[in-house]
Amino acid sequence: MHPYVPELKDQYRRGKVTRREFMEMAAMLGLSLSGISAFLTSCAPKETETPTGVPPTATSAAVPTATSVPPTPTPVPTEAGGPKRGGQLVVQSSVGRIDDPATSGDFNLLRLTTEWLVVLNQDNVVVPWLLEKWEPSDDLKTWTLYVRQGVKFNNGADFAADDVIFNLQRWLDPEVGSGMFDLLSPYLSPSNIEEVDDYTVRLHLDKPQIAMPQHFSGYICGMVSKDFEGNWVDNPVGTGPYNLDEFLEGERAVLKRREGYWRMGADGEPLPYLDSIRFQSLPGDTATLLTALREERLHQLEISAPAVDAIRDDPNVEIVWTPSAYCQQYRMRCDKEPFNDKRVRNAIKICQDRETILEVSGRGYGIVADDHHASPIHPAYCPMDILPRDIDKAKALLAEAGYADGLDVTLACINQDPYKILGELLKEMCVPAGINITLDMMPSSMYWDQWMDVDFGISSWGHRPLAVMLYAAAYKGGVSWNETHWSNEEFDDLLEQAEGLYDVEERRRVMCELQEILRDDGGVGIPVWVGTLCVVHKKLKNFRPAPQMTHYNEVWLDPEA
Repeated sequence: MHPYVPELKDQYRRGKVTRREFMEMAAMLGLSLSGISAFLTSCAPKETETPTGVPPTATSAAVPTATSVPPTPTPVPTEAGGPKRGGQLVVQSSVGRIDDPATSGDFNLLRLTTEWLVVLNQDNVVVPWLLEKWEPSDDLKTWTLYVRQGVKFNNGADFAADDVIFNLQRWLDPEVGSGMFDLLSPYLSPSNIEEVDDYTVRLHLDKPQIAMPQHFSGYICGMVSKDFEGNWVDNPVGTGPYNLDEFLEGERAVLKRREGYWRMGADGEPLPYLDSIRFQSLPGDTATLLTALREERLHQLEISAPAVDAIRDDPNVEIVWTPSAYCQQYRMRCDKEPFNDKRVRNAIKICQDRETILEVSGRGYGIVADDHHASPIHPAYCPMDILPRDIDKAKALLAEAGYADGLDVTLACINQDPYKILGELLKEMCVPAGINITLDMMPSSMYWDQWMDVDFGISSWGHRPLAVMLYAAAYKGGVSWNETHWSNEEFDDLLEQAEGLYDVEERRRVMCELQEILRDDGGVGIPVWVGTLCVVHKKLKNFRPAPQMTHYNEVWLDPEA
């Protein structure tokens, strides 16, 4: 057990960390879920959703009640009668090309056919998956990974330490072009990955890193075989519960149940319960898709929040959601006029009416945010007052920046919700300040082809379990996904410090500074944290959305429901 764990337990008893923060940090340091559960059962302090020890460096003393605690997720009822086997699940989804899991953003097929070393559960806690456990050294510079034994690829080969090392070394190869390179390379080099034995890998880091397990949870971290040659669709080898049976890019993909999968179901037989899953890219607007769901031509559909108004009272449909750190953001290139002046950036940010944006675009399924890309769901989050809308201040900032007569800008925007709604809302909210926004609407594929290049746009960032992971991927100077082209040396230095701190209170003090710098100097306006929102047919059982990736390993269809 890591020597900090007893101190973490004491901080929890004293109410200095929340229950969520304790679970996240204890798991990160290698304490098993059973050990975490046993401690929480034996010790139940009065719950404080906002930690009591807010550092004096924070810009405020509290978070408004409406935004400090995520809304209660829709509960998923306990299913009576247990799981049923068989049937085909149909999911509305894009079906994109996947050449290399290390670079692909389309993970729908990968999450069911390949698997990750770790996964995030519904509580944002990282749990072992293809790893059995991990052990960090006292100084967080040596991490020992214990590979789960008895796991096989669908080609019959054993999953072992050399497969883990193969994937790590690919991520660290700049020629591969994986987004993991920017995340791992600052502290890990390929030569410092040691194969201890067939099922043990030891990582010797150049500097302390608290988020080592979480870094393996990303969308592009599916494990491929050491024999992988660069085109996964043509040779879909993985350890997951399904095999790829049919693939037609842009239209559909069919996955069939794999025999001999390593995880067992509640009925004592190998998972999964379903015979197959079909991902179908169906044409039509939201109303058409909801009709398909009602008629059971679909079983699950991710939709924008306003669309739920049409189905709230439908007895055949259930709405399920969970809070997350997923967001859409108004991002400005800080190296391009007029956004190279932070007064212009901040003028646009304070035109946001965040509560209205949450209600109109999210129907309350989310949390009000504050432009610093750290969510209350993140451990060591620093509570700060939400900046209110202030049109007079926006006008003053524009005047100081030389735009007293107003400012004309163009906002690149995907022509579908929620991006379209967010673009229209910001345009309307900026008018009183003299900021005139022209919306440049375009298809999703066109936007993402140029998302790093547009001067002003609306992008989205998936959930990460730690804010420092988002900071390292999106805001550190020079990293490949820094879409705002923003750079701040003080921010970078503090980020490196935070990545090496396992003491929650110490890291929270650093997070206060990081959040304030990004909010006041950065190039993003983040109005809300978006909940993971799905609608499902009542016959789909045991479906529980997770903040990052929802898996279908343990869902089933009940034909009698």
